[in-house]
Amino acid sequence: MTAGQGAADRAAAEMVENITAMATGSYLREEDRALWDPPYPPEVADEVAAVLRRMVAEVREAAGAAGVPDAATLAVLAAHGALTTVSVAYGDAVFEEEEQADFRRVVVALAAEVGADAEEILADLDRVTEQE
Repeated sequence: MTAGQGAADRAAAEMVENITAMATGSYLREEDRALWDPPYPPEVADEVAAVLRRMVAEVREAAGAAGVPDAATLAVLAAHGALTTVSVAYGDAVFEEEEQADFRRVVVALAAEVGADAEEILADLDRVTEQE
């Protein structure tokens, strides 16, 4: 595993951990958890992890091939769409502003790993999502 690969994997794992914490309330004190309702079931973290693994794998597979920036952008767009779909299924509670920032950190780390331009990928993502 390269240093960059570790950073991308760590960023993805951190995003999944944050979603798990939100689903389980593990960030709350025990007495606060008694009055708390989870925004979504813990299994959502598995769905998010699967989306991130698929994106990371697709970008890594395309690394070194012609059209890597396009392949990376398409993988990021697909993952963003999948995460948005998961969020919609749970009342838009999964892929909120903080999770979108986490996702962008995963993209930046992954782009650095494969030598793609993170700014360009994120600009494309912003253009597409602004149209939605």
